[in-house]
Amino acid sequence: EKDNFFRRGLAELYEQLTPSEDESSDYELLQMIDSAYDQADEWNAEGGYDVGTTTEWHARGGRGSLWQAMEAIDGLSAAALLRCPELAQSNAIRIGEANNASVSFLVPLLPRIPAERTHFDDYGEVLLNSITVGTDRRTGASMNRVNQSQLISRLANSEDTANEARIVERVTGGAIPNVHFEHRLGPFARLFRWRNYHDTGFHNEDGQYEHIERWGYTTFGPLHRALDRMRSVFGEAGGAVGTVDTSRFAFHLRTLAQVKLAYLMGLESPILVQYSEEWISDYEEAKEFAEQDRLDLEAGRKELTDVMTTRYYRVEVRSTTGWDTSDWMNLPRWDPRPPTMTFVPNRWASGQLSGRGPYTDPRQQPLSSWIEDTGIRDTGGGDTGWDDPIGNPEPYVAGRNYGAMQLNRWYEVEPGGRVWVRKRMNTRVQQDGGLGLPPRIIRDRNGDPILDSNGQLQYEYYTVYYFEIRCFGGLEVRNTIELSNPIEGADRDDLPKPILLDTDEADYEPIHDDGGRRTWFNVLGVSRQSAHGRMWSQQFRSGSPLGDTMAISQASVFNTHSWGLWTQSWQSKLVPVTKWDQWRTTLDSQIGEIDDDASEMLDPDQVIETQEYFEALEPEFMDLFSCE
Repeated sequence: EKDNFFRRGLAELYEQLTPSEDESSDYELLQMIDSAYDQADEWNAEGGYDVGTTTEWHARGGRGSLWQAMEAIDGLSAAALLRCPELAQSNAIRIGEANNASVSFLVPLLPRIPAERTHFDDYGEVLLNSITVGTDRRTGASMNRVNQSQLISRLANSEDTANEARIVERVTGGAIPNVHFEHRLGPFARLFRWRNYHDTGFHNEDGQYEHIERWGYTTFGPLHRALDRMRSVFGEAGGAVGTVDTSRFAFHLRTLAQVKLAYLMGLESPILVQYSEEWISDYEEAKEFAEQDRLDLEAGRKELTDVMTTRYYRVEVRSTTGWDTSDWMNLPRWDPRPPTMTFVPNRWASGQLSGRGPYTDPRQQPLSSWIEDTGIRDTGGGDTGWDDPIGNPEPYVAGRNYGAMQLNRWYEVEPGGRVWVRKRMNTRVQQDGGLGLPPRIIRDRNGDPILDSNGQLQYEYYTVYYFEIRCFGGLEVRNTIELSNPIEGADRDDLPKPILLDTDEADYEPIHDDGGRRTWFNVLGVSRQSAHGRMWSQQFRSGSPLGDTMAISQASVFNTHSWGLWTQSWQSKLVPVTKWDQWRTTLDSQIGEIDDDASEMLDPDQVIETQEYFEALEPEFMDLFSCE
């Protein structure tokens, strides 16, 4: 990639970290990543590691190593599907021989999986879309839906893909093709618990509020999990807490990875992305740059703004008391009207100064929680990314009493500085979990809720006081490149393909002994042995037309997690022998169809003898002697 971004990113992080004598965990992590991506000729390949040798379909020197691995797995899966009938029968024969059976085989003679090798695009459902599963807490009704990702459509229709790629929603994934909610709930959510739970928060029951337990989840897939783990380690400015939280590495990684996923799933390439950052950190210079940028847009000298992001460092405190009181951030005070449930509101709450109490050391909070990136646009249309909410601040006055500040006005903290303060208040707050303020229903003298004209509950409001400090961080300048496509030049028909259940042949049935589950996922095992019972053996010898002991068993193949070949949790168990007529018909229809593969394993005469034995057994008789 441009300027060997990955290697340069690691080098920058090395410089930020100073290892101790025993080497910090941060430093060790970077060493592990560095060594994992080492290759023999890394310094000869464009001055650093060539990621294309791993990720590109047509890489330098041939197929990329990841694609080679996927092709190998794809070939193995295709071979397994093709040869599964013979392998199943040969295993039955082998196991029978190992247990001294003279004859052993399965019915059907060549048990086939009702599956098909489909198309590379079917991976998109698992990687792009998610499933939400849950129960409505009020009605008890099931809630199941597929959440369609807008990644490809938004990028394809955007006039500013560099900006769109940064603001598009995170791709979660974890869905499954041919979703049937009760039985296809996504492979990763069921097996690995890769899912995000929903929380109902407060629930009103006759005016009493209680916290409800989790009631459902939304799936996520392997890309989301990998990117989320990177974010938890490196951090993301203004986002998740991470070890190296001043880095934008995780942010860039998510942006570029999602664009490349869109390429794989059909987005035309290449598109422009914002890749390397150029920042203006001087406030006055940034304002001049943004103003000239706006003028150029209005004059039609260019189509897109050159301002991508405006960064501030900020801290905001919410409090139940005013700023001009001795109780500010000190003692609890709340609306004198009694609440509907017992509570003690917190003195104050803050996302940046969060902790166990009001005396938390702010230096212990990660820097990422103090960063706010603004001016990121949801659409193009000529809007600029410049966000200057400071406007014309009130000048600094020595010894200013903050209690006398006007609401919603910015004030300079010091002359000529680039740090400002502002206070505001909200008199219509229904609840605030951070401050411990629950909802309060307005009631009449009898204690019954008073409804408004629309029949809705009415609430008493709290007054919450806010105090914000903001420092200018910088302006990010547009610097775009064309992002390469990992499958550039590939014929999509040549790409690896998933193997899916053929729902035209077999779909889920609630009962294992019915429909597709009966036809495709039940087998009959037959075994003959010349040995006879140790007690009363003459009865077995004289009663058997074959002169052998015949054992017949039925097995059901099932999946306890999700009905599909995505979810590798298939199992089998013995079940009562049922529908004897069907087993006789199945074997009878296959007697003349033992092909070359089957005849190498099976003796047709032995199969015919078994078929004649089957015909001698009446269905009513078999039903009587079937057991659990």
